[in-house]
Amino acid sequence: MTPLVEVVLKRINLRMSTSVMIGHPADESFIKYLLKWLHQHNEVLNVEEIAQWAIKNHWSEREIKNIAYWIKLIVEGKQARIKYIPLFAENYFSDLLVEARNSQL
Repeated sequence: MTPLVEVVLKRINLRMSTSVMIGHPADESFIKYLLKWLHQHNEVLNVEEIAQWAIKNHWSEREIKNIAYWIKLIVEGKQARIKYIPLFAENYFSDLLVEARNSQL
């Protein structure tokens, strides 16, 4: 797993652990948006590696199945529908890149 994929998974994990509405479509949209962003940046989305990471971080079986399904859709070029376009701070994505780069040092 690349450092950038891991950084994004940590952000997803943080969102899931602090969300007051677990399973809300906005949370789902947030995850799908980030997965699509990773794919557009040529990051390898290995379902098995991500599932193992998710298990270690105590994600539920349902959450793991959902993310695996969304990854499959994205990688196959199919539509993973985003119901709510997430709002990100202006520097959100550049911060992800910097954090991933710094994690390699």
